Amino acid sequence: SQNRCPIVNGVPQIPAGRPQLQKPFLGNPTISGDSGEGYHIDGWFHEYYAVDFQDTFDVFAAASGTLIKTTETGATVAWIDHGNDWYTKYAHLASVEESLLNKYVPQGTKIGASGNTGSLSQGIHLHFELRHGDGQFHTNNNGWSYPVPEIYAPAGWIDVCNTTVQSTPIPVPPTAQPTTVPPTPIPSPTPIPDTNKPTGWLVSAPSLANDRFTVKVHAQDTGGSGLSWVKIMSVGAYSFGEVLMGPDNGLYVGTVETGAIPDRTKLYYVIRAQDGAGNNEQLTGTNETTIIHDNTPPTGSYVNPPGSADDYFKLHAQVQDTGGVGVAWVRMSVWPKEGGVSENVNLEYNQETSLWQVDFSVSSKPSGTEYQYLLWAGDGFNNETQITGMGSFVVTHDISPPTGGFVNPPATADTTLTIKAQVTDPSGVTWVTISIRPQGQGFTQWPLVFNASTNLWEFQMDTRAAPSVAVVI
Repeated sequence: SQNRCPIVNGVPQIPAGRPQLQKPFLGNPTISGDSGEGYHIDGWFHEYYAVDFQDTFDVFAAASGTLIKTTETGATVAWIDHGNDWYTKYAHLASVEESLLNKYVPQGTKIGASGNTGSLSQGIHLHFELRHGDGQFHTNNNGWSYPVPEIYAPAGWIDVCNTTVQSTPIPVPPTAQPTTVPPTPIPSPTPIPDTNKPTGWLVSAPSLANDRFTVKVHAQDTGGSGLSWVKIMSVGAYSFGEVLMGPDNGLYVGTVETGAIPDRTKLYYVIRAQDGAGNNEQLTGTNETTIIHDNTPPTGSYVNPPGSADDYFKLHAQVQDTGGVGVAWVRMSVWPKEGGVSENVNLEYNQETSLWQVDFSVSSKPSGTEYQYLLWAGDGFNNETQITGMGSFVVTHDISPPTGGFVNPPATADTTLTIKAQVTDPSGVTWVTISIRPQGQGFTQWPLVFNASTNLWEFQMDTRAAPSVAVVI
């Protein structure tokens, strides 16, 4: 702000409408800085008309006006707009009466308390100014500051602005209450007839519902009278007419309670709207939602879970929902048995096998690590639970093929050729085949069957009608 009065034809000028001020406090707090002889308590010289009053005290409106709150360099600042571009400033406040902001406050109304807010303050005080500005004083700090001799005039001070000094300060009424300036009545516009009916459409609604369901509707009125209401209204045996709430970006939302409606009931409904002129219109066709009272979570089990995994742990599960809504998701929680971070992996439904499955990558996990896992599942109504007990598998990074050989292979065969083989692999043997080639023909592969009692893979062939053959494994 400027540090002197405006000069017109060599004469200092004070703009019209200067408010008559009273002290913005009770008592006589210490003067810690002023424009004529002192400093801020933090050591900064004012260089303009302003006064710092030290100590802790309540701050009152020095004149009537509208209370505004801003911040400067972290300081809490209150301003009062007295009209005619005159303002008083109250800075470094500890608090401002928030309930009075942007309201008219009479002279003497408590507006806050002195404080120590802001980076330029180093002690509790009130920084007080009288300003005349361009209406944007509290955002760009423009305007002229003026002396306030009715509040403080230091010894030997010369009133270069020709301010009229009020000899006796007006006492602060401690019980003054704020009032609100009544607004200027605005004449009502001439009404325009509205004959346009509301329009809109259904944005979303569920096909299945349990104890309640929610619909979203986009509705609008183009006639100018505005929408009075938007409702979801039943068609059929069950009566309801819920008012939808809105608008929120043009959307109206409503919930229908269906807990008392019998299970498997089909509800039919439409959306209607009415505007301020009484124009009523059905916005949608007939919609349908089936009530299914399903509070039962899905059930399920593993299907042949493997005990080891090389690059992927391949898990299959059979999961069903008896409540009728259907399984919405199945999730596996898996973690190292010896402790570590748990991972959650979603299973996918396989239409061909009717199973839920997942290929969980373990290629980067250390060989020999044992993992534990279990499955969770939920239905379309958010009924969810753990559906299996805990399973486990060991990571086995096996890059070597199985090894093995014949066990007492026969040199000849009469009516039956019996082949036995012992085959081993650290991660388990999945299959063994035998290739048989009749003389003069190509090889044909046949599978061997694992005999759990002997731990051998076995093959038998009826050779009564067979010519001489060569056998390899």
